[in-house]
Amino acid sequence: MRTAFVTGASGHVGANLIRLLVKKNWNVRCLIHNDLRAFEGVEIEKVQGDLLDERFLYTALKDCYAVFHAAAHIDIENIDVKVMKKVNVNGTKALTRAALKANVKKFIHFSSLGSDINSDSMYFRYK
Repeated sequence: MRTAFVTGASGHVGANLIRLLVKKNWNVRCLIHNDLRAFEGVEIEKVQGDLLDERFLYTALKDCYAVFHAAAHIDIENIDVKVMKKVNVNGTKALTRAALKANVKKFIHFSSLGSDINSDSMYFRYK
């Protein structure tokens, strides 16, 4: 049975994804941030850690076949650009580096149709 590592599983897309993966007989390991409601009634492995901690991620990714990266920091108003860049850019970099070191075969990154480095919106620049 293959193992998937999922970030952002407490969001709408991630919560549905983990249910589909379990239904398709995947072992699912989820990075937990703070909201656990999305995991109720779903048989998954939960790991608590930091998306910016490459060593932690490497350990969490051992034996994983795929990473589904749906985690993001979202701000529409009162945007904190430093936090947004830290999570959305640096967190993704740490996760990709850890996945390469852990020899993960597939890396699927979820983003937004609105992503655009040239956008007037800080959210879309760092998504």
